Order: sequence, then structure tokens, then C-alpha cells
Amino acid sequence: QTGSGVTGPPPSLRQRIKMNAQLIERLKAYREAASEPLLSAPSVAFLKIAIHCVFAGAVLYELVLCLMVPEQTSRTLAVLVIVMVAAIAIVLLSRGRISATVMTLCTGSWIYVTLTGIFFGGVASAGIIIYPLTIFLTGWLIGARAAVVMAVLTVLVTLGFVAGDATGLIVPLLPTPPALRWVVQSFVFILSALIITHVVRAYLERIQEIGRLGSELVRSATELQAREADLN
Repeated sequence: QTGSGVTGPPPSLRQRIKMNAQLIERLKAYREAASEPLLSAPSVAFLKIAIHCVFAGAVLYELVLCLMVPEQTSRTLAVLVIVMVAAIAIVLLSRGRISATVMTLCTGSWIYVTLTGIFFGGVASAGIIIYPLTIFLTGWLIGARAAVVMAVLTVLVTLGFVAGDATGLIVPLLPTPPALRWVVQSFVFILSALIITHVVRAYLERIQEIGRLGSELVRSATELQAREADLN
């Protein structure tokens, strides 16, 4: 004690307290990083690319329809549904409404594929190949539970297509030029490559971040032990 009161802890103890606090903070940062999903939410840049890919694919499909089978006006009008979905998603994304953008893109695409199946050939329709991609996107962008729900609904819907085809309720498949199928399949191939590229990049970035934090944690613990040895 002094005349002014109780003195604070000695300098060596204050240094230990400070180093321990720094180590604890880095430990918390490491634990938080390790507990987060390895695949983070999609970036705005990826959503822009995906939406514009959908829009470009729909426009190209529409052009091929008009050039090769101009008499199929009902099919031409149906493609406008996915064009509108993509346009709405672009507007929502430009306003920063990420959740609404994701919901519009996933549910809108699924509804479009379902409608084309009902009116243009059921399980034989050209757009049926888009279902798996839509389910995968839903699982990544919204969540696993949403993907399971969409997968179950897809199984039931396609079963309905089979039953409708057997009973004659499904509209027979209209003549589909190979070029139309190529447009749809190429769209799926390209978007699949974009998705897997983004997923792998996000995965590697998370692994690197966790590794960096782990290295900092080990270095901090080593420095703390060395300083404690010097203080003792």
C-alpha cells in the first residue's frame, strides 16, 4: 500500500494478463471460424452471373423457337415465364434484396419447369433436365430442408406426369428440334460448371482461413510460453 491507496498488479502480472487476453481472443476467433459452414453463402457476384445465365439461356431458347418452330406460339409464350422470373430476380438483386432474389430464382425456375412438363410432354419435355439443378441450387442458396421438400415435390410431380401420360391427360410432346434440346442442355452444363467452380473456391477459402487462424493461435501460444519463461 501507499498513501494514495492499493497499488495495481506488478508489470510482469499485467503482461501475463494482457497476453492471456490476446490468446483468448484469437482462440474465440478460431472456434467461430471452425464452427461456421465450410461453404459460405453465395456472393452477389455469383448471383448476378447465375441470373444473367438464366436470362440469356431463356432468350436464346426463345430465338431458336421462333426461328425453327414459329407455329408453336404456346411454347413461345411459356418461355416468357422464365424470362420474367430472371428479370424480376435482376431487379430484386439490384435493390439488395438477396433473400427475395434467391427465392424468386429457385421457386420460379421450379414452377416454370413444372408448367412446361404439364403442357409440353410431361417427363419427355426438354426442360425436365433442369429439375436436379434447381434442387441443388435450392439446397445451397436456401437450405437442406428446402432442397428435401423440393425433391419430394419433384418426385410427386413427375409421378403425376407419368400417370397423366398413361391416362392421356398430359399434352403430347410437340415436335422438338435437336437445337432446342441442345440449348437447354448447354444451359444446364454451363450453370453446373459455374456452381461447382464457386463452391470449390469457397471451400478452399474457408479451409485457408481456418488454417491461418490456427497458425496464429499456435504462434500466440508459443509466444506466451516464451514470455512467461522470460518473466519467471
